[in-house]
Amino acid sequence: MENKKAWKDLKKRRMLFLLAWIGWIPIGGGIIYIGSRFIQKPYIDYISFLLLFLWGFLFLIRFGLRLATFRCPNCNERFGNTFTNLFRKECIYCKTDISKEKL
Repeated sequence: MENKKAWKDLKKRRMLFLLAWIGWIPIGGGIIYIGSRFIQKPYIDYISFLLLFLWGFLFLIRFGLRLATFRCPNCNERFGNTFTNLFRKECIYCKTDISKEKL
């Protein structure tokens, strides 16, 4: 039962990372659009870049580190190397295959 929870947690971590990664497109467009209506033209580029950088730092790094630190429920070692957990199908230590686990 504990393994099932852990694998669902990995799936959730992957989804959050992907949403944060893809989310910068509409968020960035919205920031630039709203900013262009209220901020003088020479400054919009700098402020938009700063806000998009903060978006990346706060969300991508946070969710990326959360994904990278996932531990395999079978051997309790890190499931993969850094950001490869997004695509990895098996643990690098005990070779537990996710596709064989019942979620």
